[in-house]
Amino acid sequence: MMEKRYYYLNPARTQPQGPYTTTELSNMLLSGVISAATEVAAEGDKCWVPVGCVLMNQTTLPPLPSAPAATEDLPPVPGAEAPSNIPPDPLPPAPTDGPAGNCPACGQELRTEGLQLPPSCPHCGHHLRPQRDTMWQCARAAFARPFTWKGRSTRKEFWSTFLFYMLIYVPLAFIATIVTLVSIHNSVDNIPDRLGKHLLEAPGMLPAWIAIGVMAVLVLYFTLVSLAVSSRRLHDIGRSAWWLGAYIIVDLSWMGLYLYRVYEYLSNINWQLLMAIDDEKSLDARIQEIIDHVSMMNYEGWLGLLYLTVMLLGICLFVFSVTDSSPGPNKYGPSSKYPLN
Repeated sequence: MMEKRYYYLNPARTQPQGPYTTTELSNMLLSGVISAATEVAAEGDKCWVPVGCVLMNQTTLPPLPSAPAATEDLPPVPGAEAPSNIPPDPLPPAPTDGPAGNCPACGQELRTEGLQLPPSCPHCGHHLRPQRDTMWQCARAAFARPFTWKGRSTRKEFWSTFLFYMLIYVPLAFIATIVTLVSIHNSVDNIPDRLGKHLLEAPGMLPAWIAIGVMAVLVLYFTLVSLAVSSRRLHDIGRSAWWLGAYIIVDLSWMGLYLYRVYEYLSNINWQLLMAIDDEKSLDARIQEIIDHVSMMNYEGWLGLLYLTVMLLGICLFVFSVTDSSPGPNKYGPSSKYPLN
């Protein structure tokens, strides 16, 4: 096993000397090159100790004088990772309240309160964030702003809005469907020989019309809410709302062209001749052929290109919707999640 080797400090205690074995240190001590109070350290150690502490068990030494107080900084021991007498790095200063950007409504400067953005602008009262960040508070804040496209909305507010909409829409849609079917059934029983517009005008259809009207208002209202919160969600990550506008334009173009192509194809079919087919298998095969052709229209020519564009834009918008908020203010307003840079 290799014998330990030691360094010692020069009289000025500024420069390590060595390395030396314990035998060499003993000879140097006896010859007066070093004293019993000279500080030594083994290779890789992090502190200096008097040489007498190292040689005490190996040679007979005179009583050790008291070692000088190590009040000044000492050089590092060669081979050590860091000197032991260097204090740790100070902790970074605690964050304090400061500017958080400008209000998207009035343009006045905003400041954080308790390191958070205030719920409303102190200058104009414009809503900035929910008072609490629960899912219900976030959703309620979004439902209360169906026409507010300016500002920013967090990821939590965006998804909470869709979650609570589905919790409201699905039960109401089920109830409206049941009411409509029951109303149609009762009206048909009352006037079995007169259908068409007479069925729609029947007194028994009033509950169905009320249910359909309520659902239409709900869908329209949520469409406005979803467009507004989607726009603010894009702003929250520094993106323009034109991403949403491009998706809507391309999607409506694809739907319009697809419906036109389907109408044009179906209008050229001789339905009387089709219904005159006696063989049930031949009729089913012909109807299936029509369905397949209508389905494949979605992937042909310009219609297929528009459909692919809609899919790609939809994927981009989904990725944007799950992206975390950008820290600090941007050109669309302050960040309610990370108000300070």
